[in-house]
Amino acid sequence: MTNIEKIVLLRPRLNAVQMQILLAVDLHEGRSMSEIAEDCGLPKKTVQFHLKTMTIEGKKGRRNAAMGLVFLMDDLMDKRKKEVYLTKPGHQVANLLQKMGDSCE
Repeated sequence: MTNIEKIVLLRPRLNAVQMQILLAVDLHEGRSMSEIAEDCGLPKKTVQFHLKTMTIEGKKGRRNAAMGLVFLMDDLMDKRKKEVYLTKPGHQVANLLQKMGDSCE
């Protein structure tokens, strides 16, 4: 089974933008949504939208759509900011994505 097939089995709804965000979080866990948006070259609102779907809780009213790949914590110094971390399943998917990238080089 290829890595992409494993990812599809683990998280069938994961799209390309979410994969990009997941890899950015994997590289720099604990960064804010704004910093991740800057790293990915995406608008902050786009990153916020996708991260909400990728959290354990999911978006309001769509709990069944939650992917459980990341979790958000309040920044200790600035309560307006949320730090983003990977869950265990998030690490598994990020590792598979890394292996896919490595095999393409």
